Amino acid sequence: NSEIKKDLLRILPPSYKDGLPKVALFSHPRLLAYDQEQQLLYVAEDEYIRKVTIDGIVSTLTDSQGQPIKFKKSTLHFRTIQHGIKSIALDKNHNLYVIDEDSAYNLRILKISHQGVFQVLKTIEIFKKDESGNLPDRALGIFFDKANYQYTLYLRHINEDTSNKYYHYIKKEKSGESTSIIENLDLPFVQKVLVDQIGNIY
Repeated sequence: NSEIKKDLLRILPPSYKDGLPKVALFSHPRLLAYDQEQQLLYVAEDEYIRKVTIDGIVSTLTDSQGQPIKFKKSTLHFRTIQHGIKSIALDKNHNLYVIDEDSAYNLRILKISHQGVFQVLKTIEIFKKDESGNLPDRALGIFFDKANYQYTLYLRHINEDTSNKYYHYIKKEKSGESTSIIENLDLPFVQKVLVDQIGNIY
């Protein structure tokens, strides 16, 4: 309802409070993922992920021990939110995938099961160059389609002589199947892929 939407969209000073819609507080909510089967909305904020039931009850995502999971904290720079949680997505098994970034721009790709089991799938030291002077591929976003294929959008850096080149590609993967790459993407095409091909994101 409209009251829940107002609570979700409020821009507040750093403040967290679980409970009913009129009581719960959010801190700079900006990313959403929806579990259609369980009718549960996930809301990413400064350093936590909140859960909102269909009745509007708000709670904080916890680990298997019942403790709130604290992600890399976002920062406010010239009125722009930087770092922190960059992307969230749900697969068909209700696992939550998160990309977060620390203040040094290092990235993690995380998987949190429905029971709160926390797993670091990948860490990316963004300024650690390889022998050719190339920076590591930067994970920008994760999405799942209805067939439970995982799409991860990356930014690749290539050092050619004295120039630096960047391009986007999407890695498509699914457990038990070979990984495929959709590459040579420009930004309009990336948007088209995310809207048209992935389309019905779970």
